[in-house]
Amino acid sequence: MDNDSTFNGNFSSNEQNFEETRQFIASLEKYAVPIICSFGLIANTLSFTVFAQKFLRRKSCSIFLAARSLSDNGFLITLLIMWTSSVFDLNLSRIAGICQVIVFLTYVFGCLSVWLVVFVTIENYIRICKPFMVNSLCQTTKAKYAVITLVVCTLCCYNFPLWTMTGECTPKVEHYKFLRIMVYVDSVITLIAPIIIMAFLLSRIALSSLSSCERRRRFSSTSAQRISDLKTKVTTMLLAVTLIFITLNLPLHVVKLRLLVISFIKDQINVSTPVDLTVQSISQLIYYLSLAINFVVYYIFGMSYRRTFIGLFSGRKKNVYSQTDYSTLATSRTRKIGQSVQPASENGQSNYSVVNVQVKEAETRIE
Repeated sequence: MDNDSTFNGNFSSNEQNFEETRQFIASLEKYAVPIICSFGLIANTLSFTVFAQKFLRRKSCSIFLAARSLSDNGFLITLLIMWTSSVFDLNLSRIAGICQVIVFLTYVFGCLSVWLVVFVTIENYIRICKPFMVNSLCQTTKAKYAVITLVVCTLCCYNFPLWTMTGECTPKVEHYKFLRIMVYVDSVITLIAPIIIMAFLLSRIALSSLSSCERRRRFSSTSAQRISDLKTKVTTMLLAVTLIFITLNLPLHVVKLRLLVISFIKDQINVSTPVDLTVQSISQLIYYLSLAINFVVYYIFGMSYRRTFIGLFSGRKKNVYSQTDYSTLATSRTRKIGQSVQPASENGQSNYSVVNVQVKEAETRIE
């Protein structure tokens, strides 16, 4: 009898702790979500404005990052609508059509944001590992086509909430199995495939960077070092975008993947425990934060972005060369150096002076 009383007491205590935790998370979301959304909407709008400037929009990576700013804003707007409906008891989910559209847009914007970061990682891989292919692959026209193709494919893949859900925002019985399949498909599209691609590309980037460092040690020269610095200016920001995105998205993906595996093993949809719900809520807030702080990442790690932002909002126009595509410039300089570094010419003078002139010219353009 005493054992039963002790067990019941411990159970009641655990339930109370879980309830207090849920209330804390609910209160945290009540105040954190509007702050994150407000900051993110302003910051992403500023980022889009900067990337749309004349000099930055000549870079293909600026097309991807500008599109990501719009996509992140779209997700934050839908999140703010859901928060407003919940806090002020508007019950928007009970209005036919609105809930389906919100779910549809959440899927679309979430997928777009993930794959735009994948595109940025691919471009960074090309700039670091395949520098002589930059001029042919990293073009703004191709970047625009890639974004348009991504949008069309995403709309085609995620239109199912519009016709598989009832007016009360519940799954239609006849589409229950299809929706369950789409849960796994969405996990592959927005979680498994992007993580595998970015992990592979980042490993290749790391190996290429190490190899490049070894070459610089063996053939160290002021000219080669300066050219390497030119290439680093643009790739640093792209690498920071990828790494920070993965860091802030990984907790939520780990929680979702765990629940997905348990759901598959137990053949049940709802397998969440109070602890799972708490961890998922915290991870969700971190994910929302990843959609709002891109401006900070761009400003800290992107020299071109920072100069354009300051010039735009201070009323001062920067020199066109301060916005030059550094990796393209470095690639062309590297190619010229490969042609210039030859044995001494007929008059007995070395051609290294040509290299130094070219590098100094590039540095002047950056300044």
